Amino acid sequence: MWSLGCIMAEFLGKKPLFTGKTEVDQLDKIFRILGTPNETIWPGFSKLPGVKVNFLKHPYNLLRKKFPATSFTGSPILSDSGFDLLNKLLTYDPEKRITADDALNHQWFREVPLPKSKDFMPTFPAQHAQDRRLRRVMKSPDPLEEQRRKELKQRELGTTGLFGQDR
Repeated sequence: MWSLGCIMAEFLGKKPLFTGKTEVDQLDKIFRILGTPNETIWPGFSKLPGVKVNFLKHPYNLLRKKFPATSFTGSPILSDSGFDLLNKLLTYDPEKRITADDALNHQWFREVPLPKSKDFMPTFPAQHAQDRRLRRVMKSPDPLEEQRRKELKQRELGTTGLFGQDR
């Protein structure tokens, strides 16, 4: 579910949310956005392996700043419902993180805007050279398929040796 939250954030933000170069840098990037975990938000955190590293203490959860409800132009970025889902997907404590069933039934998937009509979808003219090339590729036989047919026929006729070579 954590990975789904990262993918959702990448779709929404058009770039990866956490772009660390090393494991420690990756954790620092996460902590800068979601806050440094502690026993209050993740019971048992201090007992996890490797937690003895002293990270800077970042304030808890600045995710909403990354995905505001509206942009400077006033257009919506991520609704409260969408943010709720994203936040639940990126919850540190696996015991508190949203389940797949609950995520699939989340309100965000039922809110407007509704899908647009096909009339509003962009279309692109065909590239004639590309169409010809595609037709040529589709018509040309697969060389591996031809080889498989030949080998199968040879096996049926008993004309192949131990390692599939002609006798």
